[in-house]
Amino acid sequence: MKKIKTLINGAVLTMILGMVNSGYADVNTLPAVAVNSNDDVTITWSYLGRGSIPSILAKRYDKEGAPIDNVGFMVSSSFGSPSFYNYDPDVATDSAGNSVIVWCSYEFSSPGENISIVYTIVPPPSGTSREAAAPQVKTVLPQQEDDEEVEINLLNFPFSPVVAIDSEDNMAIAWATYDFKSGANGIYLVTGTVTEGMSEAVKVIDNVEEVT
Repeated sequence: MKKIKTLINGAVLTMILGMVNSGYADVNTLPAVAVNSNDDVTITWSYLGRGSIPSILAKRYDKEGAPIDNVGFMVSSSFGSPSFYNYDPDVATDSAGNSVIVWCSYEFSSPGENISIVYTIVPPPSGTSREAAAPQVKTVLPQQEDDEEVEINLLNFPFSPVVAIDSEDNMAIAWATYDFKSGANGIYLVTGTVTEGMSEAVKVIDNVEEVT
């Protein structure tokens, strides 16, 4: 099932690139949405357009569906930064009304040896029609290998990251991986808090373990 989902994501990417090259100005896919305690809605999605890198955008609405932000704002790194491929977002809200957005990202520079799971915190709106500045991106370094020396492997893809936050702002992020080279796949988890950051990733299960 994990392999099928990864192949589907690859097919979606191929379709998106084809649409952009065929003349479509913008392509928006893979939305996720969350509502905070003030009934503010944050929706995030994957974006690809002419002259832009694959990015993660977000936009906020009030409970009546009226836009708080005039346009969708970028939450992933902007063009010209090390990150050049961002996809598959999810979002949850904390007790202060912040929106925590998590997604998959690949960077040219270290520690971007493999595609990483990253997240950012978008503050709640302080007033209507307030444009949000691009927030700081934080990296979850997935410990996906037991060896100290990790070989660079661009065929090892994470996908389907999900984030959950409880009323005390404890946070958990999980994702799946598939390695096209070895056929290995698995699920990983990090835990922590919104304010203090995350622990090292732990492997939940992989396809070489017996399931009881």
